[in-house]
Amino acid sequence: MLSLFARLAVVGAQGVRPKIEKAKRNLLAGVIAGFCVLVAIVSVIVAAWIFLAEVVGAGWAGLIIAAAAVVIAAITLAIAALINHREERRRIRLQAATMAATSPLSMGVVGSLPSMLKVNPVVGVLAVGALSYLFARSRLDRS
Repeated sequence: MLSLFARLAVVGAQGVRPKIEKAKRNLLAGVIAGFCVLVAIVSVIVAAWIFLAEVVGAGWAGLIIAAAAVVIAAITLAIAALINHREERRRIRLQAATMAATSPLSMGVVGSLPSMLKVNPVVGVLAVGALSYLFARSRLDRS
């Protein structure tokens, strides 16, 4: 019995090993690429400082580069906050729509549709149409 589990583990691990190797390669490539991007950014900052130092002086060049970095950081944080806010609003709307779709009232109406169709087909068709309209409208409100 133990050999069966060992064989199953080997068969299962055969599909995992290539994924682990790919993840290792991607991690190494990401670290090297990140280091190269960091070197490039530092090089651009140093080059900008040297260029600005010749034009406006060393002190002002440092202040201009620092101010540009602060502005870029503030813009980045503002965009991230805006995206987070939109995602939170979308999540709240989705949760409200889910709660409305599973509310006892709507579940009761959906549950009574077969009997409505048997008793009075016209009322049943109208109820299906009304529910379809309400669900479609709630989907349009989300997007």
